[in-house]
Amino acid sequence: LYQDAEAFFAGIDKLASAKSFNEAVQIQSDMVRARGEVFVSRAKASTEYLGKLVADGARTAQDNFSKVYTKTA
Repeated sequence: LYQDAEAFFAGIDKLASAKSFNEAVQIQSDMVRARGEVFVSRAKASTEYLGKLVADGARTAQDNFSKVYTKTA
């Protein structure tokens, strides 16, 4: 959250220092593209993390089932 706010205010500083309308548009475009890249990166990391949690949960459930089955057999 802190890094997001820091990046936002850095972008505002760059935007405020633009010397022309075209430069301001380019800066805004760069900011939007960078935010999109960050979003995609975070979504990918979240998906990988959730996938690992599901796999670990399934493995734990399978291990527990095996233990119960072994004790009852």
